[in-house]
Amino acid sequence: MKNILCNLTFCLLVTFASGQFMETNYAGRSVISSSGEKTPIIEISGFPECNPGIFLSQDANTSLYAVDSSTNPFTFTSIGSPADLAYNATGYNPKDGFLYAIKRGFPSTMLKIDPTTGMVEDLGEIEGLPSIMWFVIRYVSGDIDDNGNYYVLSYPNADNNQQNLYKINIENRTATLIRLTESLSTFDFAYNINDGKLYGVHIINYGNSDSSIRKSQLYSIDPTTGAVSFIGSANDDAGVVGAMYGAAGHIYGAKNMGGLYKYNTTTGERTFISSSPFSNTENDGAHCVSLPLIFSTDLYVTKTDGKSYYTAGSSTTYTIVAGNNGPFGVQGAIVTDHVPAGIPAENVSYTAVVSGGASSGITGTVAGSINDVISLPVGGKVTYTVKVHIPASLTGNLTNIVSIASPPDSNDLDPNNNIATDTNINVGTCVRPGDFTSDGQPTKIGITTQTKQQLWPGNIPNGFLALESKDKGMVISRVLNSAKITDPKEGMLIYDITDKCVKLHNGTVWNCIKNTCDPLVEAPRKIRIGSFAGYTIGKSNFSAYNSQLTNLSNYGPTGTFKGITGFDFSDLSSAVLTSNTGDQLKNSYDIINTGYSSMTSVQAQHVADFVKEGGVAIINLDNTAYNFNPILTAFGIIGSNGNGAVSALSSSVNELSNVFGNTKNISLSGAATQGRVLANQLPSASTVYANETVTGGGVAVWTIGRDFKGKVIFVWDEGLFRASTIAETIIDTPQERFVHNLMAYALIQLGFQP
Repeated sequence: MKNILCNLTFCLLVTFASGQFMETNYAGRSVISSSGEKTPIIEISGFPECNPGIFLSQDANTSLYAVDSSTNPFTFTSIGSPADLAYNATGYNPKDGFLYAIKRGFPSTMLKIDPTTGMVEDLGEIEGLPSIMWFVIRYVSGDIDDNGNYYVLSYPNADNNQQNLYKINIENRTATLIRLTESLSTFDFAYNINDGKLYGVHIINYGNSDSSIRKSQLYSIDPTTGAVSFIGSANDDAGVVGAMYGAAGHIYGAKNMGGLYKYNTTTGERTFISSSPFSNTENDGAHCVSLPLIFSTDLYVTKTDGKSYYTAGSSTTYTIVAGNNGPFGVQGAIVTDHVPAGIPAENVSYTAVVSGGASSGITGTVAGSINDVISLPVGGKVTYTVKVHIPASLTGNLTNIVSIASPPDSNDLDPNNNIATDTNINVGTCVRPGDFTSDGQPTKIGITTQTKQQLWPGNIPNGFLALESKDKGMVISRVLNSAKITDPKEGMLIYDITDKCVKLHNGTVWNCIKNTCDPLVEAPRKIRIGSFAGYTIGKSNFSAYNSQLTNLSNYGPTGTFKGITGFDFSDLSSAVLTSNTGDQLKNSYDIINTGYSSMTSVQAQHVADFVKEGGVAIINLDNTAYNFNPILTAFGIIGSNGNGAVSALSSSVNELSNVFGNTKNISLSGAATQGRVLANQLPSASTVYANETVTGGGVAVWTIGRDFKGKVIFVWDEGLFRASTIAETIIDTPQERFVHNLMAYALIQLGFQP
């Protein structure tokens, strides 16, 4: 016995046989056995699963391509041979798994294309669809919704036929006119299953010979009413977007000039996802509208305040960087940074700065937690500066966690770098009382301006020298600057008049004694170096020096300088140097190295303020072809730089450090061109470590004290770091030792110890 059940979408063929009722499968065929003697076998003739492929059609004799989106750039494989005709307005029909298009020319017939072979079948004319000579009107925009409805729109032309949208019934080849509320100059659209609308890119002033007034803007069409809505603001890039793709509610578009973008259907913002091939003829795209496009990416997030400890009642500033290592861009990633436990939300404020084509939803200064939706092309970054006021009542560790999450259409290749945690330890009260127990050792030497007490100073335990006065103070040795001590000893104590602090010599360098609860030595970590302009640390011009810096035998837990774990090099752009204050720069960089690129007064002042905030600046000078006046002025140097000489000699008295060996009285060399600053141009609080050797020459390497506390190092020529004597990864020449003693000096100024 057989029963056949049919409706408009599929038929059931039911056959009864003996057996038990039990469902065993339901994938096009379901076998159900019964406890009796009959088994119905149900064969379902339904719709095939969607082909997940991405298809591109282009060229005069249209070729069909399968797009492999697993790599960036995409790869394109031809499907079959080019057709002997041209077609456009291509869409993928999820109801039967075929592509459909409109033939260019007269008459405008509907084509059915096999996506596996590229074979084209001409189905004939479409009732209700105007069939006009191709040079007057042709159909270039097309897509098929999840119910199999085929929408097409004509090529932009002077007759405003681009206001005529047609909804085509594929089965009976009939078209229904939907008059649009706006005229569009568009070259493709894609269907969004989430809201039932068509999306494309409208070219404003298309056809105008003045390309400067052409712009582009995302639009949507409601196919039930014909209502057109323009989304967001117009974009100056007026390139034709000839291939649009709808993918599970997401909209993508490929420009004819190259480049695949994802479009935000709320704001109109676009994000660069991948490169794509150039096309100028019959360019169109198709994809099953209900399936997503998944692109691989590697999102990451970092967070630090540059500290390992905190004091209750103080403040700290975190720098958070969210970025994308690729291979594809991403739109709609979410950065989350909750207010740390024990911190009121009103005690936290932050700003966001974008770079590399990234975008953020944050404007101005915002209080509380971060919950930002961002877009990140490959290499793009969003940098957050977060200021936290720590309550005096806070105890325990201060732990702050930030995370970044990919949107559903992204596959993150390395989720391990999606979370960053910064933990600071509470150092408690900054007091350690002396030992005044009665059984301690008596003090044997005392100086007093008071009436001498009986048994004094022996009644003060555990001292070496006791001083007493109500109106007098002790003055330790006062020197103009620490460089005046030509033979310092470990443990020597002085007052540095220039740097206005009490200094202690640790056997290597002088350090100001800090009034702080933090440990005097910074915990080992990576040092962040920002490079402004060319021929600076981290750039390819300094390849040998960079390789020596990153050699763990030189810098690292087991290296010559053990107090750090390595270096991170990054570009410091002109825009960032202009917009960021010294405090903001200090949150992003430990060391800034500037090279020969003209700098504005504002930028130079920001570098000077960065040094005052505790950062270290290395300033590479050069000849008069570059304007160094702003940076010289910012650090109190009088006048301009001149043209210098290639050779210099290090001081026989002053030495930046001796971590990498003795570098007093050694020959130094620059490369190519040099700058010149004379000794009489320097502020009084300067220390010179090298001079030009020519008669009438200037200073070559020097630091400046007072407000800058020796944390700025000037070098007469960037060639000091790339001369022929700087080679390979081992530090074994006098000049190599000098430039690394210079770096060691910079690290010690930051609080890191060898």
